[in-house]
Amino acid sequence: MTERIELRGYGTRVKGSTLTARKGDNVVRVRLDKVTSVLYTRVNRLPENAIRIGVLFILIPWILLGLNVMFQVHILLAVLSNIFGLGLIIGYHTVLIWALDIETEDRTYLITGRKKVLLDLREAIDGYRSAHGQEQAVAEDRALDSDDDVYDRIDSATEDDDVSMYDDIDACVRCGSRDLGMASIAEGGVPGVFDVSGQIVCRNCGLVAPALCFDNEEDYGAHIASLKEEGKIDSEGKWIEGSEDAD
Repeated sequence: MTERIELRGYGTRVKGSTLTARKGDNVVRVRLDKVTSVLYTRVNRLPENAIRIGVLFILIPWILLGLNVMFQVHILLAVLSNIFGLGLIIGYHTVLIWALDIETEDRTYLITGRKKVLLDLREAIDGYRSAHGQEQAVAEDRALDSDDDVYDRIDSATEDDDVSMYDDIDACVRCGSRDLGMASIAEGGVPGVFDVSGQIVCRNCGLVAPALCFDNEEDYGAHIASLKEEGKIDSEGKWIEGSEDAD
């Protein structure tokens, strides 16, 4: 059984015979001469622990109710918790995003990202493979994608289109920065729960909150322009301390 490695939020590039994926201090390198297949696929948008958290939201309230006097308000909270838990479980299986499935001799790498990133990455990998005697394998991969209309649908999209089924331009709800990350405990994050709920920390202004999503670069640019006009951020996009107090 091959090892499956998901690279979410990694910066990727192909240089020479190596694909490098980097996220903070984590670096993954893939030798292109070991690649046996490159296909488009779709993966779960929610993390794998969404199911476990969903089950906990379903079971724990009823266990607690069984140990205490069952007031109506407690039952209501238990029902709401069950709905949220079921939503996580259903969402894990139904909410999907596009990814590049890169097969090697012993591993499978799944890289998620925007349409242009996936297209450029695949072109670079396939370019190397074609130049090193794998033209037939590249053609077979593209034929497989075409059979499912996957490659055609992605490749026919415009440059600004998003491969994801959902908005993929995430920005800070306060300052508009795209320099986001999962909040650590020191930054007010709750491991597991924050991963599922989408709570992130902005590296620009420090706000911990769900991200603001945009359909395209034009909408995002208009939002940044409005923030500058309102004096929320400076000309370089840095958050202006105290600008909220001026509202």
